[in-house]
Amino acid sequence: MRSDSLAGKLLSKNVLDFWKEIRVLNKNKTVLPRCVEGMSGPDCIAEHWKQHYDGLFNCICSEQIIVTVINSTESISVTACEVRQAVIELPESKSCGLDGIYTEHLKYANFRLLPLLAICFTSCLIHGILPDALMSIILVPVIKDKAGRAGSTDNYRSVALASIVFKVMEKVLLSRLKDFIYSTDNQFGFKSKLSTDLCIFALKEIIRKFQRGKSSVLLSFIDASKAFDCVNTLKMFVKMQQRGVPRYILRILVYWYANQDMQVRWGSRFSAPFGATNGVKQGVVLSPVLFNFYMDELSQQLNNCRTGCMIGSTLVNRLMYADDLVILSPSSVGLQELLDICTKYGVDFMTCRTKEDKGLQFPQFELCGNVLPVTDKYKYLGHFINDELADDDDIDRQCRRMYTQANMLVRRFSMCTNAV
Repeated sequence: MRSDSLAGKLLSKNVLDFWKEIRVLNKNKTVLPRCVEGMSGPDCIAEHWKQHYDGLFNCICSEQIIVTVINSTESISVTACEVRQAVIELPESKSCGLDGIYTEHLKYANFRLLPLLAICFTSCLIHGILPDALMSIILVPVIKDKAGRAGSTDNYRSVALASIVFKVMEKVLLSRLKDFIYSTDNQFGFKSKLSTDLCIFALKEIIRKFQRGKSSVLLSFIDASKAFDCVNTLKMFVKMQQRGVPRYILRILVYWYANQDMQVRWGSRFSAPFGATNGVKQGVVLSPVLFNFYMDELSQQLNNCRTGCMIGSTLVNRLMYADDLVILSPSSVGLQELLDICTKYGVDFMTCRTKEDKGLQFPQFELCGNVLPVTDKYKYLGHFINDELADDDDIDRQCRRMYTQANMLVRRFSMCTNAV
């Protein structure tokens, strides 16, 4: 019957619901490794992760910014309409926080809940404090490369599960922050109507233009994923002050980042709670926007150096998609100058994500004291970039993916009736 239902959705061209149900059927529960960095047993592993993240999210010593004076002319009141729009924008079928409240609880609740939440959020903004329940975060280590070492700490990234109610409040704050924490046009990540495909298209078009002019372009691909965890919140809040962010918003964010309480979940076990003084957490609504804002100063510094690829009168020496950065320059001297600016900015970049081709003869480039590996092909934002700009690797990958999906459909529909 379920196969018939899926087939009916496909015949009616309800493609979104069809693939959504297919993904649910194919969702396999990840088997956690029994040993991580020599630690065995769920309780010991949970405490190991707690020590790891405790050190990571408290690796920067900085003073806490104090915001006490609030401008009385600022509109602090949160309306039920704002709350309603925020609830509508929340995705469904997502994990909940420690309070056990899911998105569906709010979406299908009685409409009388909306003004009550609006009153609660308004009170929080007026007094500059948050309830403890809204500041509790669960950190879940998620494996990055399933083909890599499952017992290695470096093969995991942390995903934060926050209270759904606080996510609604974040959505409200985000709508009020959008006019203050903008970023340059070179940043493609987490922006409306922009995507990884558009970023790749822009990169290839820049390279093709220089190739048509018989000139080469040197590229340096940099991963700033570690920077998410090492954002200096003091610097971030100072930059927000300089941008004119309303003080009542700044005050509530300062309070949240200074008092948030985190626990690591490994399977069904939880670690002891701990605090954090730096970093923005992946999985939190405001984190991508705040990270783009934090990295925007680096983008401006790269633009001010006037080194890189000129397209007419426009300088293009970097393209960014969240924490994935590509530096462009037609000369080796210019590329190293741009890398030096990245080094001085003080962000922890990852530099070893590709195998070096020993046969290539290139000058030596350094970033943060590390020599960068050289290769003629690199996978950036899910696409292979090579010196010929050929799409063969991407086409082969998509063909293999299509064969996999087709075989999966045959298996799923094997019990369908003859009519189907």
